[in-house]
Amino acid sequence: MKAPVESLFSLFERLSLRERRLLALFAALVSATALYALVLEPVTSGRGSTQSKIATLKRDMAAMTTLAARIEDLQRRLGKDEPAGGSDASLFALVDRLSSATVTPGSVEAIVPNKGPGRKGAKPSSVDLRLGGVSLAELVQLLARIEAEGGSVHVLHLDLKRRYGDHSLFDASLTVAANAEGT
Repeated sequence: MKAPVESLFSLFERLSLRERRLLALFAALVSATALYALVLEPVTSGRGSTQSKIATLKRDMAAMTTLAARIEDLQRRLGKDEPAGGSDASLFALVDRLSSATVTPGSVEAIVPNKGPGRKGAKPSSVDLRLGGVSLAELVQLLARIEAEGGSVHVLHLDLKRRYGDHSLFDASLTVAANAEGT
């Protein structure tokens, strides 16, 4: 390790005073350029992009605050205490809320909304719910909660299949429907 350093030092000593000064000036210039390019420029550009992100977030926050105040005003005018999209907002939201409150997490395999033409101009909507690995008690509790929601919500179709490995668990597929007329 000493040999390369000593050879460079001996090479530097062989240069004239003018060449040594020029070499030192060149080394200082390269060091200053590297410091600017590798340290100062990334810091200043990062700060500029952070400030622009902060300005964008402030604008977005102002817009969200305005919309939140508007939603609260509409809820107050409608006389509702629960947020928009609450219990009666849609059949899909109702089935999702009831299933997540009743069955174990991970048991809901699919929730598919369906809309189709109804009788006499009414447009009933339905939701297909597929559950996997639920106990009979959980399923009965879910059906009871659906029935307790009112006369316009009912179960149209229910399929049960017992699990092969564990006979205490079932795979269930049910269709929950709501009529637009409330019948």
